[in-house]
Amino acid sequence: MSSMPLVRDAPSAWVRRDDPRPLFTVIVATLNSAHRFARCLASVADQTYPHRELIVMDGGSTDGTVDIIRAHTPTVTYWESSPDRGIYHAWNKALVHAHGEWISFLGADDYFWSPRTIERVAGVLVDRAPDVRILYGRVAVVNSRSEVLEVVGGPWMRRRAALRALPMPHSAVFHHASVFREHGGFDDSFRIAGDYDLLVRVLQSANAEFIPETLVGMEVGGISSAVPNELLLLREQARVWQKNGLTRGLTPSWWRAYVRAGVRRALRRVFGEPTASRLFDLYRRATGRPAIWTRR
Repeated sequence: MSSMPLVRDAPSAWVRRDDPRPLFTVIVATLNSAHRFARCLASVADQTYPHRELIVMDGGSTDGTVDIIRAHTPTVTYWESSPDRGIYHAWNKALVHAHGEWISFLGADDYFWSPRTIERVAGVLVDRAPDVRILYGRVAVVNSRSEVLEVVGGPWMRRRAALRALPMPHSAVFHHASVFREHGGFDDSFRIAGDYDLLVRVLQSANAEFIPETLVGMEVGGISSAVPNELLLLREQARVWQKNGLTRGLTPSWWRAYVRAGVRRALRRVFGEPTASRLFDLYRRATGRPAIWTRR
């Protein structure tokens, strides 16, 4: 593939500048994820809310991802295929081309749960409080067979201590555009926790509103849900705390999570993934939770 970036920038056929409803921008970053990427783009195209735009940033894929983007060009407002420094750098590049009042970010393994997802979010905007800069809902974590393993996300309490454990799965977050004007973009020195870092920065002065329903599906295996990244995610979480002055030391709950992740890593090395997964699920059942590891 040529080193020159592939770029397409075209007006969205469905965006009407005289429409009084807010424009939503959906930003998708991908790299060599052709096997599940089409579902993501189709879920945007199927949205019943018409006033939207879609920006796709591909990191220079060589697996057919670009062909999938080209096949969806009626849906895509802007797309680019060129090397980047990771998902947060890609999202920052996309923000330059975003015109929406509300902006959401998806990975290639994410997809809107319902064709009415954006319409539902737009409905909530009618009664939102003036200081709300973040709207968010729940995410259904699914396996490759589209079976729901668990649903994550819940209400939060507006206090500084709550910033250490935000129940906001980022793929189900809608950001007001002022977030990026006032706080800048994502810190791309993070590999996994750059979205968490942004939310912590924003919510120290702004508010968030929870929509109590599933907005997005996320297939396990992406960078944030991949098993080998558990320890990295926790280390980056601690760096977010330090960077934003949330704590002078690591909390007991962080240490427990880190130890559990380390034990899981050790068991995988000793017993292999299938046996370790069965052991993890035995523990989950013993503690009253559903099995997820053997169903991935």
